[in-house]
Amino acid sequence: MEFRIGVNLGDVIEDGEQILGDGVNIAARLESLSEAGAFAYPGRPMIKSRTNSPWDTNITGNKL
Repeated sequence: MEFRIGVNLGDVIEDGEQILGDGVNIAARLESLSEAGAFAYPGRPMIKSRTNSPWDTNITGNKL
């Protein structure tokens, strides 16, 4: 099974069992742009993750 993952750094509010906020909304939109088996994230999280990630990263360019 291949997953699509959207990652964003932003404000998140926990309300019981729900998570809300701009960080969640943007991550959900990025997820829909991601190819199966891939991550989609904007520049700022990418810079942080490339320095701390055990995975190889491949920049595919802008899709927005």
